[in-house]
Amino acid sequence: MNIGIAVFAYNRSSHLQQVLGGLQKNRNVEKLYLFQDGLKCEVHRKEWEKVKQVIKNIDWCETSCSFADVNKGLSFSIVNGVNRVLEENDAVVVLEDDCVPHSGFMTFMSEALQKYQNEKKVYSVSGYAYSVTVKNNGTDAYFTRRISSWGWGTWKDRWAYYQQDYKILGRIKNNDKLAEELRIWGKDLESYLLGNIYGSCDSWAVFWALTVIEQGGYCLSSNKGLIKNIGLDGTGVHCGVVELPQYLYKEEKKRFLLPDTVKLPDEYKEVFGEYFSWVSGEKKLKAYNELLLRWVDVLIDNRDAIAENLNHKQIYKCSIWGKGPLCDLLLKELSKKIEVLSIIESNPIDKSYKGIPVTKVENIPKDTQLIIVIPTYDFSRIKKMAEKVTDCKIVPLDFILR
Repeated sequence: MNIGIAVFAYNRSSHLQQVLGGLQKNRNVEKLYLFQDGLKCEVHRKEWEKVKQVIKNIDWCETSCSFADVNKGLSFSIVNGVNRVLEENDAVVVLEDDCVPHSGFMTFMSEALQKYQNEKKVYSVSGYAYSVTVKNNGTDAYFTRRISSWGWGTWKDRWAYYQQDYKILGRIKNNDKLAEELRIWGKDLESYLLGNIYGSCDSWAVFWALTVIEQGGYCLSSNKGLIKNIGLDGTGVHCGVVELPQYLYKEEKKRFLLPDTVKLPDEYKEVFGEYFSWVSGEKKLKAYNELLLRWVDVLIDNRDAIAENLNHKQIYKCSIWGKGPLCDLLLKELSKKIEVLSIIESNPIDKSYKGIPVTKVENIPKDTQLIIVIPTYDFSRIKKMAEKVTDCKIVPLDFILR
């Protein structure tokens, strides 16, 4: 089976160099298909020219380079690029210029594409690891029904199902069984589809994800990350500045054990229903701004009001759900009168934050009297999760700012 490797770039030369550096450490990378979108505006020209030169300077493998004369946008570029590669190959591996591959990435992708070539219900494989915890099945990967667009691959016959069909969401929502699958695997997809219509995003992946859900397909995901996304720094088209846990292989990995049976993890409904829950960036920003304004009012009236109010209610030990600037402010306000025992995250990647242990909710210290939830926009879901494992009081941050 011939597997083509496609790399897509625009105007991020340092990002692209890291991706190419990662690929160079992989075995059996004999040829790359490289695609650079056309210049969108003059402000981008300097970096755009650098990217073109980086591509032209590749001398460690064979290359097929496509430089667009006009800017076609991310969606058009990737779909047409994948189509182009599959004209000459049986399968394709796709990397955008912010997805840095581990040295074992192509081994994993090649082995998976070979193993599931005739499993027609498997639509996609990916080296990206979701920041979730699923029961280990004794292999290095597991199946989901959700594609990842960060370091992925598929076969020519599976990709033939892809089309930019705006009616697909309606068909899925009008079918009870498929609607349930959408609830688990794609709460966020409707926002992306509408974003395409409104012009706020340019997503090709939303159609691929919905296609797999409609077809009842499966997608292979690595247990640990073989892809590091370095585009969460505000330079990308769809991702702003995001703090996202990424569970990566730190060691060399030369062989992978892949599941023989194509099936979903036992706990997939709970794990992925929560993971793909969707809150728009606008709603998050509005919630944080309202909290900050309320905080200012409280501090103007009495700088120690927050800690004093909690002490008045006989609260002396608490845990905080969520990190970031608001957490920092809260830690400062509580430091003299309230002991913060832990910082809670759904899927923690750090062991400590500001010297305080970072834990999952099921591991919070038993002495915790109160959990203060910073992401108030997601309070209902968080409260349900916490109530399964603790009897302590759970309140949104705005509650203690009243």
